[in-house]
Formats: sequence, C-alpha cells, structure tokens
Amino acid sequence: MRTKTSFPDSERTGQAAWILTALGVVHIPLIAFHLAFPTLFQWGTELSVLAPDNRNLLWALHLCGIFWLGSMGAATLMEGWRRRTGLDEAMPRAFWIWVAGFWLFRIGIQIPIEGLGPQSLAMVALLLPFPLLYLVAWKKLGPETFETRGFVGARLRPESWLR
Repeated sequence: MRTKTSFPDSERTGQAAWILTALGVVHIPLIAFHLAFPTLFQWGTELSVLAPDNRNLLWALHLCGIFWLGSMGAATLMEGWRRRTGLDEAMPRAFWIWVAGFWLFRIGIQIPIEGLGPQSLAMVALLLPFPLLYLVAWKKLGPETFETRGFVGARLRPESWLR
C-alpha cells in the first residue's frame, strides 16, 4: 500500500533522498570488489598456510562483511528511492547515524591495523566520503530550522529528531 509522507516534501528531503540513492548505488562496486578478494589476494595459496580454524574464520568474516555491505547498500538505496517517490520512510533517521558510525569505526581502525602509510591514507581518503555523506543526509532529514520552516511544534522536540 502506497502512503505519502506525513510532512510535505522539502528541498532538504529531496537532497537527502538523492544522497541516499547515490550512496546505495556506490555500494555495488564495493560489494563486487569484496567478492573478488579471494582471486585478487590469491587466497587459494595464501590461506593454505593458516590453521583450518583460522582459515574458516577468515572466510566466515569475509562472507559476513559482504552480507553487511549488501544489506547496508540495499537499505540505503531503498530508503533513498522511497523518499524520492514520496513514500513513508522505512528506516528511522537514527539508522543513518549508526551507519555513519560504522564507516567512522572502519576508518578509525585502518591506520592502527595497517600503520601510517600511503596505503592506509589512501583507504581513509576512499572511505571518508561515506560517513560524511550519511551525516549530511541525516542532517537534511531532520527538522528544519525556525528560519526556513517556522515553528512546527512536535518536529522541534529533541526526541523527534532521531526518529
């Protein structure tokens, strides 16, 4: 059943919808790259030196990571599409803070794991747009300011900001 959002579309919501749609699409090459890890990094020979338990654990974590990236990308793409077409949101606004937190955590562990160097800095530069764009989308989906919207009562209560 198609239902329209309870708040009128605004330019801010439209911008957030485009950001979420683009972020969802960008997950597709990330997933493809992760699916290619076994070939790119020659896991057939490289992982053979590990104990079977460690090798199996690495494979399990790799597949969980692919599932997570796919789920995050699909949820982001679907939410952007829903908001662009005027349907009710499927994800609460707080979800985008959690996803941005994931990307910030991913960036935060990059340098301690790999050390400070060109490869880790390149990875940080590659990943940094993800949390920044999720945070921009989160901000644009929130209540508009007094200056642009006027007093809107319940939408300005702090507990409504994260819904």
